[in-house]
Amino acid sequence: FNQDWYSTDATVFTGAVKFGDPYFRQIDMKMGKDGSMYVAVNRAPVSGTNGRIDVYRSSNGGATWVYTNGIQTASAYYGTVSLLVERNGASNDSTRIFVFYTRSNTSDNNDATMNFGSWRRDGTAWYNAQIAAPPAGFEYSFASSCSDGAFYDASTWVGVMCTESNNALTSTNSFRYYRSLNWGVSFTGVTFSSGFDDFYPSAELRPSSSFSTDSVWIAVERRLSATQYEIRVIRTPW
Repeated sequence: FNQDWYSTDATVFTGAVKFGDPYFRQIDMKMGKDGSMYVAVNRAPVSGTNGRIDVYRSSNGGATWVYTNGIQTASAYYGTVSLLVERNGASNDSTRIFVFYTRSNTSDNNDATMNFGSWRRDGTAWYNAQIAAPPAGFEYSFASSCSDGAFYDASTWVGVMCTESNNALTSTNSFRYYRSLNWGVSFTGVTFSSGFDDFYPSAELRPSSSFSTDSVWIAVERRLSATQYEIRVIRTPW
C-alpha cells in the first residue's frame, strides 16, 4: 500500500525565493507528457547575480528533484515567471522547457521586456531571447503562458500573455499576446484592450474541433474603482 501523501516534505530548492509586491508569481509548476513534474523558481537577487530562474524536474512523483538548467544575469532583474513543458511528438527525450519572464534593468520592473529561455529536459539545446519591448514609460508584467501541447502531439504552439501597464502599475494600457508556431524560433504578437484596467491575467487554452479554431481564455482582475474590483474572463482566438 502506497499512501497518497508523503510523511515529510520533499525539498525542491533551498534558498531565497524572490519577493516583490505586487509581482507575486515567482514559482510555477507544470506536469509534462513525459510523466515528470517541473518547477520553475525565480531566485532572490544576490551579489553578482541580480536575476536567476532555475527549473527542477521530478520523475518519481515529487519524491526527489534534479536541476535541469536555468537563466541568470548579473545586470538585470527578473519579474514574474511562467512555465511550459512541451513534447514534440511521442519521444520523451524531445520534451522542451519554456520559461517566460519579464526582465528589467531596475529592481522595480520599470520598462520590463518580455523574454523567454528554453532547453530540453536534460538541459541541452539551451537558448534564450527577448520577445518584445514595451513603449517608453511602460512595462510588461504578470506573464501567463499557455499552449496546445496537452491536446496535440504535432504542431504544438506556445504562447504568453502579459499586461502592458504604466511603470507605477496604476493603469493598464493593453494586453500583449505572443505566440510561436516553431518552438520559439520566432514569435508573432498582437495587442488588444478591454477598455478597463485589468490586472493579473491567467491564461488557459480552450480546445475546439481543431487547433486552427482553438481559443484562449484569460481571467483578470478588473478595477472599476478604488474600492470595486471584479473577476472577468476575456476570450481571444488562439
